[in-house]
Amino acid sequence: AAFWLTLRNSIFARLSGPSDGTCAHVKVQLDQDLVLTRNAFNATLLLDNQSATSPLSNIKVVLRITDNNGLAADSLFTVSPPTATGLGAVDGTGALGVNASGSATWTIVPTRQAAPNGPTVYGVGGLLQYTQDGHAVTVPLFSAPITVYPDPALYVKYFHQRDVFADDPFTPQIEPSIPYVLGVLVENRGKGTANNVSIISSQPKIVDNEKGLAIDFKIIGSVVAGQPQSPSLTANFGTLAPGARSLGLWYLTSTLQGFFEDYQASFQHVDDLGVTNLSLVDEVT
Repeated sequence: AAFWLTLRNSIFARLSGPSDGTCAHVKVQLDQDLVLTRNAFNATLLLDNQSATSPLSNIKVVLRITDNNGLAADSLFTVSPPTATGLGAVDGTGALGVNASGSATWTIVPTRQAAPNGPTVYGVGGLLQYTQDGHAVTVPLFSAPITVYPDPALYVKYFHQRDVFADDPFTPQIEPSIPYVLGVLVENRGKGTANNVSIISSQPKIVDNEKGLAIDFKIIGSVVAGQPQSPSLTANFGTLAPGARSLGLWYLTSTLQGFFEDYQASFQHVDDLGVTNLSLVDEVT
């Protein structure tokens, strides 16, 4: 199964320019999401109660993941809370009426340690427990094999043009705004392939302008691997095989001239599972 991953990246840059004959600093923030698909598995348990007189209660499912030697490997995976349909729950409080069917579904995401060097086979099984007619029943769930492939490891390096050419407020004429470049180099240093890689950008926004400089910034287009994607804010990198790298550029304009004297980037792993050990991005600089 495909599992979408988002890395939220915030870029801060400080532009210096003239304001009433003095140096003014403006802090600009650009938020970008790096999105890609990763390996994941869907595990589904279907349960049919074919009895016309005896409902099931206290339904509980315990998933267990093992390696080829039958040893526990649960620590190498992250499992989402189950989604139960027709059962209420599978935590020991579930129930299933007579002549009824229900199901429970989990999303299983391997960590990078699950397949560090090549495809690795694991088994997903466990136990089904319930009560029927006052009797506690335990049913083993025999392991279903899954093959985990190595993850990519992305290194993201931003670079920014220092000088910005635009209108000079100290001259009577209005000089044109010349587009300048924000670049990003995405490199896959892992042993797995990164699929459907894209970086979705917002427009820049000014977050600090103490002297009230009348200035604005805009992204006017993007280019990836030399192919224009204008006027899109999204840079689509496609597939990055192990060892591959790709270059993306955003073209920006400023309404006033100046130069960037400081530049910082940070990122945060975001996914629906609320965990931090699944990031496929190792570094942003």
